[in-house]
Amino acid sequence: MWTTLDRGVPRPGEIIGGKYLVDGLCGRGGSAVVLAATCVPHGPRVAIEVLRPEWARQSLVVDRFLREGQAAMCIRSEHAVRVFDQGVLDNGVPYLVVEYVEGQSLENVVWMRSHLPVPTAVDWMLQAIEAIAQAHSYGIVHGDLTPAKMFLTRRFDGTQCIKVDFDLQQVTEPHWSGEPHAACNLDVDPDVRALGAVLRVLLTGEPHALDRVVRRCLEGEPHARFTSVAELARELAPFGTPAARVSCERIESLLEERVLELRRLTPGPMLRRESSPGDPSLGPRPFVAPASGRVVFLALAMLAVLGAGAFASMYMSMPRSDPRSIGIAEMQPRAASTASAQPVDRPVPGHASPDDRTR
Repeated sequence: MWTTLDRGVPRPGEIIGGKYLVDGLCGRGGSAVVLAATCVPHGPRVAIEVLRPEWARQSLVVDRFLREGQAAMCIRSEHAVRVFDQGVLDNGVPYLVVEYVEGQSLENVVWMRSHLPVPTAVDWMLQAIEAIAQAHSYGIVHGDLTPAKMFLTRRFDGTQCIKVDFDLQQVTEPHWSGEPHAACNLDVDPDVRALGAVLRVLLTGEPHALDRVVRRCLEGEPHARFTSVAELARELAPFGTPAARVSCERIESLLEERVLELRRLTPGPMLRRESSPGDPSLGPRPFVAPASGRVVFLALAMLAVLGAGAFASMYMSMPRSDPRSIGIAEMQPRAASTASAQPVDRPVPGHASPDDRTR
């Protein structure tokens, strides 16, 4: 029911952003009104969170509302209530377009069911952890996980699907610092404890081997709790159905792939040049990675071509002998020319040779 506090909020029949037709009021939050709407002309149904006009006059609130909406748009898991779009109304009030969820909260499910099978509870928890793991990979902590923020819905094929509502009033802002292991070093304690509390509610107090996992989530000392949701998922998977192991693999790969991505985006290590005590200006310089094999091959090929060109130029510039001045003796093999190397008596002009005198 509309109240005076909703003054300035779009009414049924109005169109928001030129493409969202308001159907009616869906709910209210601490600082926002939630509207049911339809994408025109024939789009799906969506929910639109409109900041209350009294809050919209505070720039810090508006900036945080839009910033957290932008962060929530990064979470595209099947098990997260998606944020599709954001904008500002003509009166300056910001809004967010959110996935419209048809289903029941786990709070209502537990209240209506007297007993929930352990494998079912584990499968539901691991589906929720898939959404939480993707949020953690972007440095986002939910911070307010309860059974009321988790919904049991159905896919198109009729199978059950858990969706986590990332309430923008509670989501902790992203604080990734750019370090390669920031996603792993994120303070996930609030979400780990909350997941343990939700699991305890789903098990309805039934004694089971999972009690050990629940107690570890709720340990008083931080070092005794799970350090990541992936570690929690590995402990839960053996108690679920075969689908639980698939969820566990997805959770681990989500965090591992994000860490690898951060490593690729992070600059390489730094090396320090050796500097003398009197030269403080020499500081660190970037590490230069060794050249790849392809670069080395191309460099060697260029050197080979340049060397061949230089050799050819030197050869063409050397003086050459006239072919007509080459004697026959020079063309004979070295062994055959040894006889011609002996001294020969040649007649001296004006003197008779010994043969002439004997005659």
